Amino acid sequence: MKIRCPLLLIVCAFASSALAQSLFVSTRYSNQLAVIDTSTNQIVAQIPVGAFPIRMTMTLDRLKVFVSDAQSASISVVDTVAHTNIATIPVSRVPGESAITPDGGRPFVVHETGFHHSCPVDV
Repeated sequence: MKIRCPLLLIVCAFASSALAQSLFVSTRYSNQLAVIDTSTNQIVAQIPVGAFPIRMTMTLDRLKVFVSDAQSASISVVDTVAHTNIATIPVSRVPGESAITPDGGRPFVVHETGFHHSCPVDV
């Protein structure tokens, strides 16, 4: 079965595995991450995340993706191997850009409304 990806693809990140290359694409209006197998260019999974995912950051080991869910005021933590949303972390404002410490233990998120400031997120 061929699944079509929505027209608006916002952000993507690659994750490697022994079997295939996966491309993670946030789709704003479906509130999901589409997982695309780059060897076949087919969507192999759709992972539910919070409302209006706008940005994502992947850990250096490529095992987790942190997704900024703008309308939910949350960060979704996605397991890139199991293709599941393993946690939802509430934040106080609209989350935007993010970065992760080199050890992969702590993402920092910039809030997009009001005063632009960053805050660490405990995972």
